[in-house]
Amino acid sequence: MNGNLLLYACMTMIGRETDRLTHVLVSEPFDDPRLEPRFYFPDQPTKELSIEKKTAFASEARIDLANVPFVPLRNLFQKQLVKKPDSFTHLIESCSNDMRRMATESLKLAIRRSRTAFQVNHFVIRTSPREHLLLLFLAEHAREGKSPWAQYIDAEDELNSYRQRMIRTAPHDSLSDWRNHDSLREEISESKADQITKLVSNLRGKCDSKGGEAAIFATLLPEKGRFSLDLPQKQISVLD
Repeated sequence: MNGNLLLYACMTMIGRETDRLTHVLVSEPFDDPRLEPRFYFPDQPTKELSIEKKTAFASEARIDLANVPFVPLRNLFQKQLVKKPDSFTHLIESCSNDMRRMATESLKLAIRRSRTAFQVNHFVIRTSPREHLLLLFLAEHAREGKSPWAQYIDAEDELNSYRQRMIRTAPHDSLSDWRNHDSLREEISESKADQITKLVSNLRGKCDSKGGEAAIFATLLPEKGRFSLDLPQKQISVLD
């Protein structure tokens, strides 16, 4: 990361209302990195500088100090965290978790059993039959308030039982129904070339590509150490 950006982030998070953040400005051509020798300050020992065969004298440089505005969030963080963070890294982690939680509270998932695609707020994401089966399975599991699995492979049996139930609910006279798709005839297994991992990755990629709230939803999909949809029951709608 650019050092200036990191310092600005520090000032935003831990700066006080009375602190100043400033930026030193210098007139042309003294801000040009091609200047030889380099310019540092008007009274520097080397007075005569050159650029593209033109001479410039360090004493002629004009220096200005500009105020850089920043939002002092220090007090807000102390209120949220109760006590001051013990490190900048801990502050970033705590605030990121709080922001993620607040963003998650506004998300609503709507998914249907009868057709592929799902909706996160106003974002519609298209899915393949196997992707849809996996997300529908996770949505039903979360809506029922069941505990997450620790590993992807732990959910295989229940996922495939659910897959078979979905196949049985498909209308036999509609070959276009996603539950009649040939890809659902094959078991879904994490042990076979990380099938579940790939399906989760595909769903995450589709959400990320939409951006906004869909990208936030992507962070709620299964991850290492948690196989579940990390979304509250009341924010999930499973429709026929």
